Amino acid sequence: MFTTNLYNMFEAFDKINNISGIESVSEISIHQNQISFAFDSKNIIYMENINEIEQLVNPITITDITLFENALIASCRDLQALEKKKDNQSNPLCLFKAVIEELAKTVCACPALEFVISGSFIKCFLDKPNILLEDVAKLDTIFDSKGVLELNGQRPYVLYVRDEIR
Repeated sequence: MFTTNLYNMFEAFDKINNISGIESVSEISIHQNQISFAFDSKNIIYMENINEIEQLVNPITITDITLFENALIASCRDLQALEKKKDNQSNPLCLFKAVIEELAKTVCACPALEFVISGSFIKCFLDKPNILLEDVAKLDTIFDSKGVLELNGQRPYVLYVRDEIR
């Protein structure tokens, strides 16, 4: 079973968000075959910033950019190159890919499987209609932390909050 911890996850997020001129990645959405960077729409995102992200996440490239609900979303849709690289230290997307692969074994392998990371939280969505409680508890093992089960929205999820002082 692949495991990590919240420190490593948020460090990987910060590595992307701390690229000079970025600081506005509101969240990163990770699916099994797609990773999307959501930028706050009130900031200007320059092409040089997109190029810097691509250098950091090489060999993955941003394939498309779109607007959705007041956010600019840059997506990487082909993640096969991450299968070969598996370098969690230099490429933060390798860590995110390893986590989503473990979630596919634990939660479900459906196309809707997703987790979202921001500067302050991680949400692991539970789109499987009949999930065992022991499988939900495995998420705590994956992230080496205690999560909170949130059931009051359209999509239930387990929430992990960044509690360290920045």
